[in-house]
Amino acid sequence: METSQAAPLQETAEGKMLGHRRRELLASGRAAFLHRSRMPIEPTPTSPRFASLPASADWRGVLAWSPWLRLLLPLLAALVVGAAFQGSRGLMETSETRYAECAREMVATGDWMEPGLEFQPHRTKPPVAYWCMAAGMKLFGVNAWGARLPGVAALLLATLAVGLAGRRLWGEPAGFAAALVFSVGLLPFVAAYTVTTDIYLTAAEALAAAAFLFAATETDPLRRRRYAVAMWAAWGLGFVIKGPPALLPMLAFIPWNLLQPPERRVPLGNWRGLLAFVAVAAPWYVAMRLRHRIC
Repeated sequence: METSQAAPLQETAEGKMLGHRRRELLASGRAAFLHRSRMPIEPTPTSPRFASLPASADWRGVLAWSPWLRLLLPLLAALVVGAAFQGSRGLMETSETRYAECAREMVATGDWMEPGLEFQPHRTKPPVAYWCMAAGMKLFGVNAWGARLPGVAALLLATLAVGLAGRRLWGEPAGFAAALVFSVGLLPFVAAYTVTTDIYLTAAEALAAAAFLFAATETDPLRRRRYAVAMWAAWGLGFVIKGPPALLPMLAFIPWNLLQPPERRVPLGNWRGLLAFVAVAAPWYVAMRLRHRIC
């Protein structure tokens, strides 16, 4: 009888010790990432810091799953959350109807270059969000389904970026948890369910932030530059979704970058990255200037 009572107590004590050690290691990992003097040489999920992290009983089952299952489960959750209530209501309030009408007129006129409202130029936003909605209408019909479903694809992309960023910083369990929590979160759900630019911009910003984190934790200079190029390409995509607000994350990235030692800084001014940004962001703006003969 005493043995049977002692066993649960021992398991409880062991679980508390593992949980305490996990919290300490994760806290030290965050501190190392945020503090330049304590940043490890290679703060990746494969480094000894994370490899030595004990798997608690809560995560042992998850870690036993195949990597593909751990990747697909948050994406499946995002798909279910984003698509479950599609078609349950029509378009509401002025923003949804305005964006949907611009996309409908693209389909009706065949002019995908310039957004229009009531068949007049409507230049409040760049065209990528309208293109996505118009493509949805071409595939699924001119209805609320067609206008909203491309937002579900953007939610999947944002979920993937969040998971990759979490995995890069704090290991695979953290990446899985981050992606899963994001995929079922209230704000991502509302953004994916509403016909606006928000979910498309979120996807582009999440990709840019993930690329920045990959570059910030990379020791190989060549790969660091490649991640910086990917970051600028994602910002270029955001620029043709929302315009200059897409670059607002730089207000946080630049000061953080300047606080790092020179050998650890992300090459934000890399010419290849800037060229990638221009290649993605500039063509539509140049085409519009030429169309309207704006010098």
